[in-house]
Amino acid sequence: MFERELIILGLEKQKRLLGDLINGLETKPQFSDFDLSYYEYRTRQVAQNLRKLRRIKNNYCDFHNQ
Repeated sequence: MFERELIILGLEKQKRLLGDLINGLETKPQFSDFDLSYYEYRTRQVAQNLRKLRRIKNNYCDFHNQ
């Protein structure tokens, strides 16, 4: 049960991170070097977090399918 809740919390966090990223991209007509590096960092962070969530999900499914 813990893994399921962890996955849900992780997805909610990703939703917030992506929402912030989208809002930032929509509100700025031009980007500074700082903006570009921030958005690159945030995008990598989201990708890394999603990989972690995928591993948790795979472990959860493997455990419950045995």
